[in-house]
Amino acid sequence: MSEFYEDEDIFQKERYPNFNLKEYLVDNDFEYRSYEADGHEELATNCPMCIERGETTADVKRKLWINAEEGKYFCYRCKWSGNLVWFIRKISNTNIEGAYKILRGTILDPLDHLSLKLFSEDVVWIEEDVELRPIDLPYGYRKLNESHEYMKGRKVPFEHAEKNDWGIGVAGFCKDRLIVPTFMEDQLVFWQARATWESDDKEFRKVLNPQGVSARKVLYNYDEAKSHEVIYITEGFMDCCKVGENAVATNGKNLHPEQVAWLEKTNAKTVILAWDYDSWTDGTKRKPSSIQKASDMLKMKFSVKAVKFPKGRDAGSYASNSPELKNILNKTIDL
Repeated sequence: MSEFYEDEDIFQKERYPNFNLKEYLVDNDFEYRSYEADGHEELATNCPMCIERGETTADVKRKLWINAEEGKYFCYRCKWSGNLVWFIRKISNTNIEGAYKILRGTILDPLDHLSLKLFSEDVVWIEEDVELRPIDLPYGYRKLNESHEYMKGRKVPFEHAEKNDWGIGVAGFCKDRLIVPTFMEDQLVFWQARATWESDDKEFRKVLNPQGVSARKVLYNYDEAKSHEVIYITEGFMDCCKVGENAVATNGKNLHPEQVAWLEKTNAKTVILAWDYDSWTDGTKRKPSSIQKASDMLKMKFSVKAVKFPKGRDAGSYASNSPELKNILNKTIDL
């Protein structure tokens, strides 16, 4: 089903061989019907979230469809959507750790559930294969200096760049590229090497990332922002540095479960989505926009707001601390 997120973690039978989706639904009093669709099985059941998400009556027409192969779900009535981790977390009234335990086939008795809720509410558990590991900066990295023309042209606050160890490639495959590291919990876990020039070469890549490290598992500027009660979520590091020290960047206009897990470790009570204009408009009648998808994931833990930039603009296109940017950031919309 094209409505489901194409970029969410997929549910793989070989990854969770002890979990049976149909048995889980039956055990939790969900009646369902099975359908074949595009070579895979879809399960249709009544959505448990319709009233909570603003519908006047409960769903009785099985509007929630679950892709039995990938585990992604979508309600054609209230537009509730996500993957199995978030579905199980809601239905079983547990946290991320509890959801993964259920997926792995670990039986949670009532006392186990209670201990998870009482003692692990503020502890974020991250699955082994998404655990962050320290990496090295690319060959040829040198610390950036204030006189670099790219910095001047983009009006980057040098204090931010210096504090976060922005650099330039002087040799190797990152030569002449701006190198921006991401530190989380005081260790280097990711970097981006952005070209400071344009090219017509079809093989040209504007941005290079370290091999084997996923951008979706990290948040740029996390260590600086995590102490704040209000955190802005931006798309890229250029947007982030313009918004301020209480901003993080998701490396794109999609929020992923691993990034939400890291946000839950912060002091944030309110998160404000500050993505580009098209994050509001990339949805369809049956597919939520990037803003809506992120909001649905964040509402479990935070007060969620957003700001809307003019068409064709983003935070990175403004001068840092400019009155125009401040005005936009202060005009929040409740989600």
